[in-house]
Amino acid sequence: MPHHVCRSMRCTRHRGHQVRAPPPENRAIGNNTRMYEREVLFFNKIAAQLDTPKTHCYFAGFNADTGGNMVIIEDLHDYDVGDQVTGVPHPQAKLVVDNIAPHHARYFDAWQADFSDLYTIDSDDYITSFLPGFMGSWENAMANFPECFDNEMGGAMPSYVSSLAEQMKRMGAGHMTLVHGDVRMDNAMFGRGLAHQHPVVMIDWQNIMVSNPLQDLAWMTTSSFTLPTRRNDEEALLAYYADTMQGLGADFSIECGSRALRSCDPFYYEFPHDYCRGLCAI
Repeated sequence: MPHHVCRSMRCTRHRGHQVRAPPPENRAIGNNTRMYEREVLFFNKIAAQLDTPKTHCYFAGFNADTGGNMVIIEDLHDYDVGDQVTGVPHPQAKLVVDNIAPHHARYFDAWQADFSDLYTIDSDDYITSFLPGFMGSWENAMANFPECFDNEMGGAMPSYVSSLAEQMKRMGAGHMTLVHGDVRMDNAMFGRGLAHQHPVVMIDWQNIMVSNPLQDLAWMTTSSFTLPTRRNDEEALLAYYADTMQGLGADFSIECGSRALRSCDPFYYEFPHDYCRGLCAI
């Protein structure tokens, strides 16, 4: 009998263990941007349309009245979760590109017929629901780790957040496609070369949306690349992504990709990344 992992509003069960759900305020942020609803939508309606390797889902349900949800997926116990602290090496990053590029290419500037009801990165509905939670997350971080933010970074955070709306509009002005929305190593399960395994399976589809395709790549490189890896391998990874997209039939150029990666990068981490880089006198 297969192992199951249950994700719900009350608990997570994994091989007989129970872990409490996130605090109510975290769930409120998630419901404000329809994260739980979007993941249920993915497993019930979208997953079957995608050629990308994905975990099997046994049940996915969402209660619009309570904001409660439950998703029961297979237990990938014989996969290895990516290490976001150590960072992803270039070969593993290429495996992630192989995983996300098929649906990026399939819906590249051709998403409207299938996903007109999904959030787009530049929609006012998404921007107005996303920004308060984004700022709230930083406020919590600054409250919990004041020693890290007693500086110009903490003081500049409100103006940084206020600039994101314009940035999100710019991202929506270019090419768009269906994106995972949270491509970081905590959500990447790497196979061990066993016969029944995929090289990598992405989990946690709560942020699925329509956006610039480089949003996924930018988030992975900024959240899961070490500084040396980013310096040495980011351009090579972008070239590999461009070649893969072209091979799948998308009209995507590396010149387009380089501009888009820079435009998507600040949306996530360029402000704190550049600040920390300055601290280290790099």
